[in-house]
Amino acid sequence: MKKYNLLLDLQRFADDSGSDGAGAGDQGNGSQGQGDNGAGGDPNGGVGDDGKPVTPPAGQITFASQAELDAVINKHVTEAVEKSKQSQQQQKDYDKMNDAEKAQFDLNKAREELAAERLKTKSMANRSHVLAKLGADKLPTGLIGLFDSVLSKDEADVDVAYGSLVKTFNASVQSAVDIRLAGSADKPGGNGAPGRIDTAGETLAKRRNDADTKSVKDPWETN
Repeated sequence: MKKYNLLLDLQRFADDSGSDGAGAGDQGNGSQGQGDNGAGGDPNGGVGDDGKPVTPPAGQITFASQAELDAVINKHVTEAVEKSKQSQQQQKDYDKMNDAEKAQFDLNKAREELAAERLKTKSMANRSHVLAKLGADKLPTGLIGLFDSVLSKDEADVDVAYGSLVKTFNASVQSAVDIRLAGSADKPGGNGAPGRIDTAGETLAKRRNDADTKSVKDPWETN
């Protein structure tokens, strides 16, 4: 199976604000440019001289087939075209406004952008705050992904969520440790080496065998 490698310049798609025809033309040229050499211009189709797959460099996207690559390109082109249409329509609507309406529109837009920037800043600060707490508590930093839904809230709310999640995490770890210890416990009367715990049926059978052994009289016994 061929591997198609491509460094996608997503900004190029986003910046293409031309007409639909121009977008379609770029799409056609992009598909034609891949050719039989595979995406990214690899003449071997992602396979080395020894016939083994070549590991793409870090940051490079790998596709299993030309169809998969085309689907990704088409998706980004479609999104870029739709974004361009929306932008053009907004500009037409804006041009139809009077001065007062334009001033109000600009004010609302500035407020929305400011709110979004503040939210982003708060989320970044809370993320750093949670990562610091995880490090101090010697917990996996990968747990940060569980806080995505609360990072945009106030720090006090984040701390409440942190305490609840850490409590649950520690309880789960302790439960797993207890189960592991119970499974590796030493057998009673053994030599101290960890072993499997007998089932109830095995225990009863051993007791019966011990009783039968003691009931047999030793023929060499003189008393």
